[in-house]
Amino acid sequence: MSQKRSELAAAFRSASGDPVSRFDASEFHEDHPRMAATVFDKSGKVVASTGPVASDELGFRIEGATAYYGGTLVGGRLVLSTNWADTEQGLQRLELVLWSIWLPLSFLVGASTWLAALSVFRPLQRLSDQAAEISGSSRDERLATTDRAEFGAFAEHLNGMLDRIRQSVHREEKFAVDAAHELRTPLAIMRTRVETTLLRERSSEEYIASHKALLGEIDRLTRIALSLLQSTRAADPVTESTELSSVVGEAVSGWTDRFAEHRVELRHTLDVAYASIEPAEVRIVLDNLLDNALRFSDPDSQVDVKLRVTPDGGSLLTVEDEGPGIETSLHEAVFERLFRVDNHRNRSNGGSGIGLAVSRRIVEARGGALACENRDPRGARFVCRLPRAEVEATRT
Repeated sequence: MSQKRSELAAAFRSASGDPVSRFDASEFHEDHPRMAATVFDKSGKVVASTGPVASDELGFRIEGATAYYGGTLVGGRLVLSTNWADTEQGLQRLELVLWSIWLPLSFLVGASTWLAALSVFRPLQRLSDQAAEISGSSRDERLATTDRAEFGAFAEHLNGMLDRIRQSVHREEKFAVDAAHELRTPLAIMRTRVETTLLRERSSEEYIASHKALLGEIDRLTRIALSLLQSTRAADPVTESTELSSVVGEAVSGWTDRFAEHRVELRHTLDVAYASIEPAEVRIVLDNLLDNALRFSDPDSQVDVKLRVTPDGGSLLTVEDEGPGIETSLHEAVFERLFRVDNHRNRSNGGSGIGLAVSRRIVEARGGALACENRDPRGARFVCRLPRAEVEATRT
């Protein structure tokens, strides 16, 4: 319609330069053989025509099989007309063609989409089937895909997740077995002592001695239970910073007599430092490190506790002993729950194998790090790094 209107308007502009009295109908017909023209004077009377006479309405319109375009000339009006039937028939044929191909085209598009989606998601379906077949007890099964381009990386990420889950499950299984074994030993000792005591009549002194021995095993069970609880409990947020030197000094003072009993010198050098950590947590960490140092220190040796401020404003707490040291390959393993270094960390010296794991969990929960190093020429060094306090230190 826009094209037809443009054609009629262009033909009108070519003939609108002359007044009605000078309009040459035959010349117009030669120039525009597919159009008809009707000229009206001011009174509406037809003064010239090259085809069927039209009404003198202005503007573009379509009536039946004819398209009209009317405009004013000097002294009257000019109305042009052209055939619209051919265009209408062409539109009808186009409509029929479009309707005839709509259903097949829709089916083709739908089928193509379905096939493409099936091709795209088939590897995912295979991965899903493999995941459903993997048993919980399997240690080695992995997801596999031949589509390295699109889903290879996805499968590798899933395999990495499965490996981490398996490692976590393995650690928890090992922890459960070790914890059960750790708890079973004092329970067995207690049962044996009670059964031995009940074999015959005992004096009051013997009963007292037996009960004291039982209390020792009960204390050991209590320490193990508390350590296990501390190793799994989530840390609460800290609202105030702690001045570490006073807390560390009090903790060191509490161990002085025990070190003296074993003829081990306990020394400390403390700077004023602050960290976002609870005082009770500092005591737990330091108690575990000092207990570890005392158990592996020989008589007449030294243990040094140092606290200083790092250049970035953090705190560095170290505990150094002159014991046998720890193999470099075991520096990370010593922080696993219920782990013991062969020939050194054993039940005879009172270690439960949980203290260092608890200490690392506490320090890491506060954004710090706890690591193990060897001293030169001998001994071990435990280094606790705590970040700069995030809250204003409270000074009294």
